[in-house]
Amino acid sequence: MRLGLWLSFLLLPALAQVLTLPDLRARTYGEGGFRVERVLEERPAFTRVQFSYLSDGLRVHGFANLPKGRGPFPVVVVLHGYVEPSRYRLLAYTTPYADFLAERGYLVLHPNFRGHPPSEGAPAQGLRHVYAVDVLNLLAEVRRGAFPQADPARIAVIPCGVDTNLFLPGDQAAARAALGLDDQLQLLYVGRLAP
Repeated sequence: MRLGLWLSFLLLPALAQVLTLPDLRARTYGEGGFRVERVLEERPAFTRVQFSYLSDGLRVHGFANLPKGRGPFPVVVVLHGYVEPSRYRLLAYTTPYADFLAERGYLVLHPNFRGHPPSEGAPAQGLRHVYAVDVLNLLAEVRRGAFPQADPARIAVIPCGVDTNLFLPGDQAAARAALGLDDQLQLLYVGRLAP
């Protein structure tokens, strides 16, 4: 058992380097293939649609709550946490948050990740960093006009497991300066290591 633990510990840096932050920054995103698959629901304040796009050649699905009106609307991308892919359902996890935000004028996107039905591909294993690629490909599609009513200059990502009562949005420029980040797109992905 200890040998297996040591081997895992020794291999972890190699696995983590498969997609480093510089690697992610060097990639090109937005493979195209964006389409609205179907209308899921009409509400007084928004329309919920199922969409799909390409990520590493896989068709990844999600849902969007599109506020009624002309826009441009600020965009909030709400990510789901780990759910066993065989139990995953498109609308079961983030719809309350998405509905709350859409009723207040935000265009809300909830991407599935590869391997989570109905998305194509196998679920990610290990560090699951390829899910960050799925999100970056979606963000590129939004910036290219996939949702004409979206404001591509106002996009926020809410990762899974964030208590927004404790972590309120603050001054973005001050936070970037304090962290030593430039003005390029930054993606924070916090996952878990699979056993």
